[in-house]
Amino acid sequence: MPESSLSPLVMRGIQPFLFRRRQSAEDEQTEKEQRLMARAKRLVQFAQSLDKVTSEVASCSEKSRKKRAEQQERQRAEALRLMGIGQSPAEVFKIQEVQTRMRRKAQALAQAQQRRSEILAERLADEDKWQEAAEDHQRQKRESEKRFQEELGTLRQKEVSKYLRKMTGVEDPSAVASTATEGGNLVFASSLIRKNVATVQSSLHPSRSHGTQEGTPSSAPRASRFKFAGTDDKESGETASLGRRAQFHWEPKLSKFEAQSLRRSLDAQKRRVLRGEVQRVAGKVHEGPSFRARPEKIHFENFEPDQVYRKTVEITNISLTFNTFRIGPLPEELRDVIDVDFVPPGRMSAGTTTSFTVTFSPKRNADIFSKLSILAPTGPEEFPLLCSTKKTVLTFSPPLVDIADFVAKAREEDESTSEALGQNETDTAEAKPLDPGKQHVVTGHRISSHGHLS
Repeated sequence: MPESSLSPLVMRGIQPFLFRRRQSAEDEQTEKEQRLMARAKRLVQFAQSLDKVTSEVASCSEKSRKKRAEQQERQRAEALRLMGIGQSPAEVFKIQEVQTRMRRKAQALAQAQQRRSEILAERLADEDKWQEAAEDHQRQKRESEKRFQEELGTLRQKEVSKYLRKMTGVEDPSAVASTATEGGNLVFASSLIRKNVATVQSSLHPSRSHGTQEGTPSSAPRASRFKFAGTDDKESGETASLGRRAQFHWEPKLSKFEAQSLRRSLDAQKRRVLRGEVQRVAGKVHEGPSFRARPEKIHFENFEPDQVYRKTVEITNISLTFNTFRIGPLPEELRDVIDVDFVPPGRMSAGTTTSFTVTFSPKRNADIFSKLSILAPTGPEEFPLLCSTKKTVLTFSPPLVDIADFVAKAREEDESTSEALGQNETDTAEAKPLDPGKQHVVTGHRISSHGHLS
């Protein structure tokens, strides 16, 4: 329906609606035109940027092409030169390529290291800032706590002083009272007491006030009720408290059954230590000694009194597995002359060696025959310990005796009967003199004191 055919009243009613409709249509048209213009601008900018990038890529490609061409020309010239001097261009170019690659790699590593160093420096700076902030916070917290404690202590001291002043009436409430009293009047270390109490005391006991100065107490306060000779009150109190602490020592009170059980356990442990345990490894049972000493005998030879001798002993674990040991107690008679410097070796595997030093300090000139014992889980073992003094060994050479002509068991025998009569050669019977024509006389020889012919 055309708008002219409508009545004026209807037109006035729908005119706002028509106006809003035309306005929205115009706004939509304007927005559409703006979107189209923006899209056209973006397309133009994209085309321009694409042309720019294309030109830049083309220029870079041209530059790289020229650079490669120049490099190829240089390589060709270099190859001709190398061939002219008798070298292989391929090898030279390969070496140069490797060097270039290594140089670039080194530069990249250096740059990465520099970046890491910068990052680390930044982190350290951040941590320093954080640490400084934390330290400042802690310092402020400590200072606030200190101020609070000081204020609290001051308030507490004021309350205590107020209470003391109220209860005692002393002018100096910080004074410490002694344990001595004078007729109900407390005597303080500062000697500051109430004037009225002092006046009453002087009036009640005029004899005590003679010989004393005005404004001072009648007699000096005692330091303490209990006092040791030669010590003051403070030292005596500390000594008494120390004595009480030293005297008090709590010990559990065991019943008869508990004491017997403890004794049986200790005895059983002692027997196990002295007996040792059987060592079994992989089905094998170890028998014999578990440790070997080198030297096998600890021998101090030709010692002199008032001298110091040392000997190092090496101990080797010859058992089947881990083992350990410690030095047993020395005999009573050797504790003043024998000292063993031993450091516990801990667990020793089979075949390992440790050492300790034995120090001998003799006091008298007498031989010692004893043993050094060690305690091990496999049982105790002992090593001989000998200490021998200097001794004189007499040696002499028997002199030779000159004798005259002598016939020593000279008799004529047949060779066939010499073996049969071999047993009679040891007889000591005296030989009968032979006939003068058959005697074998030995002249000009010597016979030693043992009776052998020389």
